[in-house]
Amino acid sequence: MNMLGLLEPVCRQCGTVVQITVLGPDYEKWEEGELIQNAMPYLSPGEREILISGTCGPCFEQMFGEGEDDEYGDDGEDLTSTDDVV
Repeated sequence: MNMLGLLEPVCRQCGTVVQITVLGPDYEKWEEGELIQNAMPYLSPGEREILISGTCGPCFEQMFGEGEDDEYGDDGEDLTSTDDVV
């Protein structure tokens, strides 16, 4: 039987408490090194972020924006291109 656990991380920026229900074995997989998105795919990106960094989704977006992808800079420039690499 899978045990459910209630986590209540506190955002280090605004102090908001976020309640997250996880399956115990999934949480253990993450603590043992499994990527959080693989261990607990049912969590939202915001729930995963507060567990990883201690920052809630709204604060994370306020600090970093809602960027489309880490492979692109703020101006949309493709940072993965190797054309200019010597």
